[in-house]
Amino acid sequence: MRFRTTTAADSGHAEFTVIVREPVPDTATVRSILDWLRDAVLGGQWIEPRQVFSIAGRMVRVIAREDGTLGLEEEVTPGVWSEQVDEIITDLRHQETVCARLELAMFDGSVAGTDMVALRPCVRTTGTLGFRRHGGTPDQGMSGWFLVCLDEHDHEPVGYSSLRHVLAEWPYLRQFLALPPDTTVVLEPSVILAGSVLATVVRDGVDITHGGIWFGPQRAPLSMARARRGLGSFGDGLTRTMIGEQLGLPDVVARVALTSTEESGAWWVAWALDDIQDAIADGTRFTAGQTVRSGWRTLRLVERPDGLLGLEERVTGDHWVEQVDQTLRESWTQRQVTSGLGLEAGIDFPADTQLAAVADCVDETVSALMLSRDSLDDSMHSGWTVTCARSHDHGVLRTRTLWDLAESLPFVTAFLALPAPISVRIDTARDTDPTAIRARVLLWDRELLPEPGSYTAELLGTEDLLGA
Repeated sequence: MRFRTTTAADSGHAEFTVIVREPVPDTATVRSILDWLRDAVLGGQWIEPRQVFSIAGRMVRVIAREDGTLGLEEEVTPGVWSEQVDEIITDLRHQETVCARLELAMFDGSVAGTDMVALRPCVRTTGTLGFRRHGGTPDQGMSGWFLVCLDEHDHEPVGYSSLRHVLAEWPYLRQFLALPPDTTVVLEPSVILAGSVLATVVRDGVDITHGGIWFGPQRAPLSMARARRGLGSFGDGLTRTMIGEQLGLPDVVARVALTSTEESGAWWVAWALDDIQDAIADGTRFTAGQTVRSGWRTLRLVERPDGLLGLEERVTGDHWVEQVDQTLRESWTQRQVTSGLGLEAGIDFPADTQLAAVADCVDETVSALMLSRDSLDDSMHSGWTVTCARSHDHGVLRTRTLWDLAESLPFVTAFLALPAPISVRIDTARDTDPTAIRARVLLWDRELLPEPGSYTAELLGTEDLLGA
């Protein structure tokens, strides 16, 4: 994408062309950069090729373009330049997000990549790092930022490094550059997930994150290992979140009434509590009567006698029970089906309240079904269409909720998280075992064969064929 100023030429100055090469969080930020350039020129500033300045802590250099306009190239890593503003836009959005989450105004005291950061060599091996912005006006050539080792030991003498090199070594610190003076970010460099970091922010000596929250390109959920360490087990089949108690927020309990299946593993209950725990860590207060999603299921929060919140799942019709057994079992099955077909990266859980289009010829007596899923621009629809497998006029397609469909045809549940576009032909053996099926999965009209020996091969009834 190319963007160009349209008024700078009125002053006799060359226009500017700014290029965005990759998807960015907010292209509207490009307009802010163009407006800044235009206003600078209209205000009497003359900008020439090879001139260097800083935006959001990143170095920017003016270049002459072959079309007669001036362009901008950014320093993507120290010494490496590219004609684009992708990284600047991304950095600005992340800095705005950090300040908004902390309810702090963005500090306009911009720093340049060549400005110096005070640090001690031991920060490179520290277990706990502090990134601190001091108050007052920094000395010439200084950024005002300090890197501090917070481990207890004899610290080495203070040295200096340019901000550009500090951010190349600790790139997740870029998002904090717009924080105001007298602010310290405390984090553990080893606790990083998908580019995001769990950090505590101290402002004027007060922890304004109440124990720490995740900051990063996107809300990074706790890894399974961290989530499990944060869960506590008590009573008979009860597992609870633990972080709410630390933040003054209600914790949530998941109850497993029956013994979990051997395939599910000892920690499958984390599937029901992971997102809830992450939300509590981000400050969400859950209340009784509220609903949450786990896989394709809707769960309902209820008050418990012990003062915690429990999770109810729907078992039949509109009958709810405080447990998560069926939710976990179905989630496990759906994950197994997608992974057994090599589609785990695209797993797409619908919601049980979403709609499916079901043909008039489909009922509980049908012996062969066709399930097809397409991508629809409709949040109310799952994308699933169900017809019988015969070649005839299927009649009118009527909408039913996935919950209603799965109650009448429970064997379809295993396939509901398969991503679009996909088709599944299911043959049932109702005269012998109503749960026995044989199925074929088609992607782009080509059959997907499950991994031999996998749960999916057994479920689809193809294990004997694959082994032949």
